[in-house]
Amino acid sequence: MIVRFKMKVIRIFNKILLAVASLMVMTALQSCHDEPEVKPEKVERAVLVYMVSNNSLYGFDEGDIREMITACQQGDFGGNRLIVYQAARNAVPKLLEITAQGTKELKVYDEATLSVSVEQMRTVIADFKRVAPAERIGIILWSHASGWLQNGITDPYDWQLPSVKSFGDDGGKYMNITALSCALDGEGFDFVYFDCCHMASVEALYQMRQCADYFIGSTTILPSEGMPYHLTLKYLMRKDADVVGAAQATFEYFNAKSGMDRSSTMSVIKASALLPLAEVTAELYANSERPPVSYRPQQFIKSSNCYLFDFENYVENFVDVDPALATRWKSCFDDAVIYSAATPRIFSELTLNYHCGLSTYILKSPSDVTYNNYDQLSWWTDVASNIRF
Repeated sequence: MIVRFKMKVIRIFNKILLAVASLMVMTALQSCHDEPEVKPEKVERAVLVYMVSNNSLYGFDEGDIREMITACQQGDFGGNRLIVYQAARNAVPKLLEITAQGTKELKVYDEATLSVSVEQMRTVIADFKRVAPAERIGIILWSHASGWLQNGITDPYDWQLPSVKSFGDDGGKYMNITALSCALDGEGFDFVYFDCCHMASVEALYQMRQCADYFIGSTTILPSEGMPYHLTLKYLMRKDADVVGAAQATFEYFNAKSGMDRSSTMSVIKASALLPLAEVTAELYANSERPPVSYRPQQFIKSSNCYLFDFENYVENFVDVDPALATRWKSCFDDAVIYSAATPRIFSELTLNYHCGLSTYILKSPSDVTYNNYDQLSWWTDVASNIRF
């Protein structure tokens, strides 16, 4: 009886030991599985390239990525980080990091959400901030673009095919400048570099004036190869980004070419100066007469339907402008446009007799305000609505 009792106690004790041991093993495995993700070290500067190449620019994206890798190999990043969102043709969108060894895949995205939607852009920016925390951040917008035109996607759930674009081209879908402004506002970027055509538009940048401290872009069409990243990233990847240095490097790269390849316009705009410029322009429009019928504006697009003209040349041709007001306008303009440069011609299409660094739309009659939804823009509400017809 006593022996059977002892054996029973031993069996119970062994079961308890086995259960405790199993629990300890499971706890250890679980703790390893649930080990918290190591947060990336914060750097001085991180830059996001938002690359929408599901369009006719497909192929140039890979060339630019090779230039980025070259810049990294040259030590241009200085320990800072360059992240690329690549939405290419016939490929799932990916978040990549540029390294000296090539690209490192960080995330793959669902193809169902368009890259030109506010929803996707905000998601990518949040991922960028999570994987590459930094004291200062900038963004490069890479794709097709057309300035202020307002016939693109107005919200994240509107996939109607427009006839023209504003920013981006994702398989024939585009993003309005008002939607782009909504996506970038409050994200903390200190610069936006537009590696796309026509974005040095006073209407577009005024709409986006809360989105960054500085804008770098072109009033005209860009060569398809776009920014020479192997020459410019050493300026943009610094803690204190040299935005003028980057714009100048881009311009000089194309200005050194010959023939049709010598084609470039570049500008740097200070965002904080856009509101004073808008206010004084509204005052000038309200108290002066429009340029005479004989005025021939400087076009930035070779088309009978041109909607981008030289801003300064247009304002300077207003009639009966008070000299003191003209002087204030010029001062505000010079404060806003801190760098501008242009080659004599844009390809074989366009001769540039004037280039101030900003374009504008010229309203010839009150009915022009509805052209491509111009009346949706803050520049119309705050400024151009003061024009005397």
